[in-house]
Amino acid sequence: MQFRQVRAERIPIDRYMAELWIPYHRELGEIINSEGLSASFDREDEIKW
Repeated sequence: MQFRQVRAERIPIDRYMAELWIPYHRELGEIINSEGLSASFDREDEIKW
Protein backbone atom coordinates (compact mmCIF):
# COMPACT_ATOMS: atom_id res chain seq x y z
CA MET A 1 0.00 0.00 0.00
CA GLN A 2 1.28 3.43 -0.85
CA PHE A 3 0.21 6.65 0.77
CA ARG A 4 0.00 9.78 -1.28
CA GLN A 5 -0.05 13.24 0.12
CA VAL A 6 -2.80 15.37 -1.38
CA ARG A 7 -3.58 19.02 -1.00
CA ALA A 8 -6.35 19.88 1.39
CA GLU A 9 -8.55 22.32 -0.47
CA ARG A 10 -11.53 23.86 1.27
CA ILE A 11 -14.24 23.26 -1.37
CA PRO A 12 -13.69 19.48 -1.79
CA ILE A 13 -13.39 19.03 1.98
CA ASP A 14 -16.65 20.93 2.56
CA ARG A 15 -18.38 18.83 -0.12
CA TYR A 16 -17.10 15.60 1.44
CA MET A 17 -18.31 16.68 4.86
CA ALA A 18 -21.74 17.72 3.59
CA GLU A 19 -22.35 14.73 1.31
CA LEU A 20 -20.76 11.86 3.21
CA TRP A 21 -19.42 12.49 6.71
CA ILE A 22 -22.30 14.38 8.32
CA PRO A 23 -25.14 12.22 6.89
CA TYR A 24 -23.28 9.03 7.85
CA HIS A 25 -22.84 10.15 11.44
CA ARG A 26 -26.44 11.33 11.70
CA GLU A 27 -27.66 7.96 10.45
CA LEU A 28 -25.26 6.13 12.78
CA GLY A 29 -26.56 8.18 15.71
CA GLU A 30 -30.15 7.30 14.81
CA ILE A 31 -29.29 3.60 14.61
CA ILE A 32 -27.53 3.66 17.97
CA ASN A 33 -30.43 5.50 19.60
CA SER A 34 -32.95 3.05 18.17
CA GLU A 35 -31.16 -0.03 19.49
CA GLY A 36 -32.47 0.48 22.99
CA LEU A 37 -29.13 0.15 24.72
CA SER A 38 -29.31 0.42 28.45
CA ALA A 39 -27.74 3.45 30.07
CA SER A 40 -27.41 1.44 33.28
CA PHE A 41 -25.39 -1.47 31.92
CA ASP A 42 -23.82 -3.47 34.73
CA ARG A 43 -20.83 -5.36 33.44
CA GLU A 44 -20.62 -7.61 36.48
CA ASP A 45 -24.19 -8.85 35.97
CA GLU A 46 -23.71 -9.49 32.24
CA ILE A 47 -20.32 -11.21 32.20
CA LYS A 48 -20.07 -14.70 33.61
CA TRP A 49 -16.69 -14.93 35.35
